[in-house]
Amino acid sequence: MNWKIIAILLLSLAVMMMGAGCTTTPSAPNTTTTTTVQATTAAPSTGSSGAATTVATTAGGDNSLTPGPTQTMPKGNDVFVQVNQKDPIDRSITVIYNGGAGMNSVTGCTVRLIRSDGTEETKPLNTQTGSELVFKGTKNPDRIIVKVTTTSGQTYTIVDQMSALAPR
Repeated sequence: MNWKIIAILLLSLAVMMMGAGCTTTPSAPNTTTTTTVQATTAAPSTGSSGAATTVATTAGGDNSLTPGPTQTMPKGNDVFVQVNQKDPIDRSITVIYNGGAGMNSVTGCTVRLIRSDGTEETKPLNTQTGSELVFKGTKNPDRIIVKVTTTSGQTYTIVDQMSALAPR
């Protein structure tokens, strides 16, 4: 008698689990972009902090909404900078420094947002693993540029991309 009750309960549980899996609504995928950067030498890293700067700009040149080429650093050590997809609710864009084998040769990282309304904002990104910046974007595509400076004094543009809202 007990085995019949257990079998009925297990069958009921299986039917409920299958029904719950079929009724969930699909959500938009959380898309991130990771860029690999290779550094040249090893030295202690220093974090940087400072106030953000917002200025009005004109279209064209470096302030345009057309992404330019990125630069590949010399082979050696990787550094990862992640640019998250623009949040569909508050339009925020999060940039995260993920570090990597070459993080000791990075002396600074700067993130620049060029908004579709013609304004721009530049902030220094701390070069400690897990450091992040949050920018307020617009409803239209905005341009994100990430530049890394190494102990040799060279600056490399490692990210230059558009950040748009996810399609619904």
